[in-house]
Amino acid sequence: KLSASVPKEAIANLTELKHKIDQLLNFFKTGKQPKEYELIVDEKHDEVFSRIFSSEKVVLITAPFLTEDAVKKRLPDIKRFLIGGGKLYLMIGRNWDSKKDNSLLTLLSSLFSIAKYDSQIKAFLGDLHHKVIVGEKLAVITSFNFLSKNNRQKEVGIFVENPELANALFKTETEDANEYERLSYARFKVLSAGDSSTGRSIKIETDCNEFPVVYYTAREISIEVGKHYEAALITKGNYTMVTAIKDIKFEEKQTLAETGT
Repeated sequence: KLSASVPKEAIANLTELKHKIDQLLNFFKTGKQPKEYELIVDEKHDEVFSRIFSSEKVVLITAPFLTEDAVKKRLPDIKRFLIGGGKLYLMIGRNWDSKKDNSLLTLLSSLFSIAKYDSQIKAFLGDLHHKVIVGEKLAVITSFNFLSKNNRQKEVGIFVENPELANALFKTETEDANEYERLSYARFKVLSAGDSSTGRSIKIETDCNEFPVVYYTAREISIEVGKHYEAALITKGNYTMVTAIKDIKFEEKQTLAETGT
């Protein structure tokens, strides 16, 4: 709660100062110079995740898989990062099933709802398997998936503090984004819908200015005219497809009306 009211730059400076002091104390104890890299195993990933999101201003994370429990565990750190003005790049894998798991919708709704400006969050969907987190000077390359439940196997990675390497990794990841589909989040009322009897992609019209027309697959998703929904959307070119959707209950709609959102 306190961190939400403290400027992000101050938190970042204090985090880095603590790290430097720890390095200095370790040098006095052991006589060993601090390293630019560190081996991280299992629970150490949690510490590194928090450190990156508390000290960097731009962060990119890849997640080949999503599970809701893991997403909820990471949301507090990511939310504080966004509230402090940080810019987030999300690269999500396709190995996710909207019919079985609400993790993607949970992730996008939680983050996009607190975004301070349009380009603060850039989310993509693509074919990927690697797991990295990279900022402006810190990076993690690991077997550990931060946004999905990991099995009880040993997870090992390398944590690096090197701006040149971090910049190169960030550039590589963002260049790959051109091959991915754009992920977005929206809340809307369905104004009209095409015939769903064909089972193909159905066109619907919404009251959302950003996404007045979207499509969905009738075999996988059920949508009713007049209802309010929140949805995860995939956009490629001028074509936007619903990939996950949930109807908004009356209490939620009332809250939205009261807050003017």
